[in-house]
Amino acid sequence: MLYYNGALYQVNQDNPSGTPGTSPDFTLVTVTGPTGPTGATGAAGATGAEGPTGPTGPTGPAGAAGPTGPTGPTGAEGPTGPTGPTGPAGATGPTGAAGATGAEGPTGPTGPAGAAGATGPTGPTGAPPTLNALYATNTGSQTLATTGDDATFDTNQVEQGTAITHTASTPTFTLVDAGVYRITYSVVATNTSSTGTVGVELEANSASVPGSKSSATISTTSNLATLAKSVLVNAGASTTVTLTSTEDNVTLTEAAIVIQKLN
Repeated sequence: MLYYNGALYQVNQDNPSGTPGTSPDFTLVTVTGPTGPTGATGAAGATGAEGPTGPTGPTGPAGAAGPTGPTGPTGAEGPTGPTGPTGPAGATGPTGAAGATGAEGPTGPTGPAGAAGATGPTGPTGAPPTLNALYATNTGSQTLATTGDDATFDTNQVEQGTAITHTASTPTFTLVDAGVYRITYSVVATNTSSTGTVGVELEANSASVPGSKSSATISTTSNLATLAKSVLVNAGASTTVTLTSTEDNVTLTEAAIVIQKLN
């Protein structure tokens, strides 16, 4: 039930909306008549049960601060805080007296090479190196009948220095000094008795010089073939050199040999 504007209404549902008299959520029970004379005050009724606590009102303004209480005892020391940033450097103090000289430290690494200096003037031309060379020939015909026979050279055209010696009309050249020698030979070869291979090579102390062999095939008797090679020999002192046949019945003409010491 609800009393509104002097009339009693019945509430038809929970949480009604609108106002009594206009909303269907309320039904009029009584109509208010004219107000009668005020009756005598009745006796006070019994106190009803306490209603539910209403919602908390807004916080009131803060009261004035009370007097400061006595200082409490000092608490335990807290952990050390992080180190603060380094302050600016102070002004440089006066220079102290020089200390005693310390021991010499280790030598540091070598620094980079400096820029090249200007090229100095060209010095005087030195004397030319000593020439040690021998050039020998044999233009006539000679037959090397058996493999291993040596060709002879009958004329020493050039003899320069003392490092190479040869006696004319003999097959042996002597490399007197140890060192590197260039030896070049050429011959015109044929086989007067049959066809087949003709060939020669250099020997040093009776051993074949690697890479010095030159050979050719004679397809018709008395055909000519030019045989030639140029090699370097690293010789010891007193090494003997010959030009030797590698086949039987090799006939040579226009034989020539040049030996030069290079160092």
